[in-house]
Amino acid sequence: MTGSVMEVAVGVILDPVGKQVLVAKRPPGVHLGDCWEFPGGKLEVGEAVEDALKRELLEEIGITVQSSEPLIRLENRYADRVVRLFVRIVNAYSGVPHGREGQTIRWVAASDLSSIPFPPANQPIVQALHLPDLLGILNVFDHDPSAIEGVLYGMAEQGVRMVRLREGPVPIEDKVISAWIEVTKGLGLQLLITGSPNRVRCTGASGLHLRTTELMGLSGRELPRAFWLSASCHTLGELKKAVEIGVDFAVLGPVLPTKSHPEAEGMGWEAFQNLVHSVNLPVYALGGLGREHLQQAKASGARGVAAVGAFAVAVHS
Repeated sequence: MTGSVMEVAVGVILDPVGKQVLVAKRPPGVHLGDCWEFPGGKLEVGEAVEDALKRELLEEIGITVQSSEPLIRLENRYADRVVRLFVRIVNAYSGVPHGREGQTIRWVAASDLSSIPFPPANQPIVQALHLPDLLGILNVFDHDPSAIEGVLYGMAEQGVRMVRLREGPVPIEDKVISAWIEVTKGLGLQLLITGSPNRVRCTGASGLHLRTTELMGLSGRELPRAFWLSASCHTLGELKKAVEIGVDFAVLGPVLPTKSHPEAEGMGWEAFQNLVHSVNLPVYALGGLGREHLQQAKASGARGVAAVGAFAVAVHS
């Protein structure tokens, strides 16, 4: 490998209501021709990602980007080069998108992106786009079981759209989990549980969360792609294991000291960023964080913020 690096700004362009995404078709005869992709192009020497994205999208599809934010950063190594993708969500622009270079473009429902033939390098982008900014972690053992539904309501009111259920030493009965999941569906929440793939199917959960010891003991993904699979990670080795077995996203921390373990130093944002940039996987930042850290987390490569205390809701049964 020559060691050359090509940096590319990629735009995930949302329609005004955020339910459709613009994709462009690669011309036939080129590498991965006739595949669909998210528009963008190469950075010029010394050019900022935001500036490159504005320039490329104006040249390619005739729009002027007014607002964008980081979604994910990917790095793919090929025989002759390294391709580094800086992917940003474009949530405000002016102009009407059209193929200025003769390329075919179309709007696709975000929910249908998984069925579109994308280059393999684009698949983590699709995964990241389907994930929310905030991941709530609900310690069941901190609440009376009769109060859990109220806690879920409270989390939904705070804008949380995905909740990981953290059980104590004694697992909650599946029928109780199923009842909570019915509540989450009505609130637009996705609930992740621990246990086995069969437990996910039986309870109707949205996915399975792997604790670190469970992650490291697996040799492959045992859960169908129709469900989310996430994992708790603390090191580069654990992140690479998560990628190896096909996890959809990871939770990495602690970034900052936490109230529960104030004596333990967090890794800090620089170390967090270095770890995240080492893998092509959506990652949530965890540890001493709240909604106020969301922009810092995204700037450091995170898909969003995961938290226990920041989204806690006091409910009296």
